Amino acid sequence: MYAIVVSITQPENVCFIVTPFSEQFQGVSNLIQQAANRHGLQSVRTDDIQGAVNFPEDILRRTQAARMIVAVCSPEPETGKPNPNVMYELGLAQSIGKPTLILTTDVATLPADIDTQYALKYTEQEVQQKNFLVLRITNEIGTRLGRMRDPLTDSSYHQKGISVAQARHRLLVYPEFWEHYKNILAYAKHIHQQFQTVETGHTSILRRQVDETISSLNVGMREVAAFNKAWENYIRAFQTTQEFVYENMEDKKARLEASFDYLSQHAEGAKAYVERCKGFYQLVTDRIETHLAVHNRIKNKYNGNFIELREPNSAINIYNLIQELAGNTQDLLIQADGLMRNLIDLIVE
Repeated sequence: MYAIVVSITQPENVCFIVTPFSEQFQGVSNLIQQAANRHGLQSVRTDDIQGAVNFPEDILRRTQAARMIVAVCSPEPETGKPNPNVMYELGLAQSIGKPTLILTTDVATLPADIDTQYALKYTEQEVQQKNFLVLRITNEIGTRLGRMRDPLTDSSYHQKGISVAQARHRLLVYPEFWEHYKNILAYAKHIHQQFQTVETGHTSILRRQVDETISSLNVGMREVAAFNKAWENYIRAFQTTQEFVYENMEDKKARLEASFDYLSQHAEGAKAYVERCKGFYQLVTDRIETHLAVHNRIKNKYNGNFIELREPNSAINIYNLIQELAGNTQDLLIQADGLMRNLIDLIVE
């Protein structure tokens, strides 16, 4: 007969509130906090720890310690989809068996992986009115807390035989797995955050600016100056991205490839998931290199002065280069998001 001895840590009396870092979700987050307090739970929110030295590790630790997790999965205005970081943190909580409550303003935007789960749908009007939504959240938290079972005392855990996790989930008990997993996930998240800032604040503006400029019948110095200014703003944002993304790139790639090698060697029954993750990682790497190449072509050719916008043929060349830069940035974000989502699938599905 074989036995597995497991150290079971009792959860802290904490409700971990997972929400995007946005003022838009502050109201509903405050109401969740009030509802949790009614059950005697202290509340910790992800934005309380966003300055942590090792954010992914702190997220894992707090998720493991919490009694339950409430995730705000409402679509963000910029994308029309739930925040990918929130989805990762929700997947992490569910993968380790934590009670979870999903809140959303639009159930239709939830990914297929979780759209069959119950989600509390709310409206912004309810957030403003406060009391009724607090009551609804309070009831849902109470329901989930009531379902919690203690594996040390609940008789249903002591049936004949031993329930063994699926083969591909067995690696989740090894600390080495989580070190390599977090290494890849932190990279994907970091890349997504860096290029999200570049895309939403700058490349999209550059593309709009060049659209407006070349569609103008008379391109004068004022239009050229406006585009030059937009390019300067993009350069400042890119310099920050370059510092975090492109420096020591070979060392980063070596560490990531070592992490993928570990997963491939130890992920019994999960090699297909690992290969999908590797595929997205390779696409991210390719897009990063392409972005730098296009960036340098524009920078070296025009050196921040786009006076040639006044010449129709040159304006078309500039237009095509900016379109390529912006399109590559958007595609890079898609691939980084795909890497994060497939990493979640590796431990959840």
